[in-house]
Amino acid sequence: METSSNRISASIIVSTGFKVFEIGKGMEFCVLLVLKNESDDPKKVAAGKWTFAGGKREGEESSKGCAQRENMQEVGFWITEKGLIRIGWIEGYATRGSTERLWNVAVYTTHHDEFLPEIILEPAELQEYRWFRFSEIPWDKMMSSDVRWLPKAIDMKEFHEIVYFDEL
Repeated sequence: METSSNRISASIIVSTGFKVFEIGKGMEFCVLLVLKNESDDPKKVAAGKWTFAGGKREGEESSKGCAQRENMQEVGFWITEKGLIRIGWIEGYATRGSTERLWNVAVYTTHHDEFLPEIILEPAELQEYRWFRFSEIPWDKMMSSDVRWLPKAIDMKEFHEIVYFDEL
């Protein structure tokens, strides 16, 4: 049962697949990252960083529904509920030692076996999107919390991450 303290407030999707980056080199594993626009708003913690499609729940939508909608809005392709696997959970607090949880984020993965969907950029929120080879992920341009949990999500290992707003 969801209570106000454990209710999912947002969802993230880690999309993976295989792509031919160079003719004759075969298919390579890749992950979809989106570059969020710069912002002066301190609440936009991912501004100017490479991250994932995702965002806040609206009304009474489920966390999967949120993930589907945000993915469609931000990168323009639909993922079925069956295609989403919940792999992780992120709790957000203002500072270390704080007891008031600010957000709960459900992290889902989806894998594209047959093709990589065409991506349609949402200019209001995103500056760029790209399918990255694992070896080329811009770790130094991501939030530190994403760097900690992304390898687990890619390896399909469940995780629970605690994030402190003032350390992002």
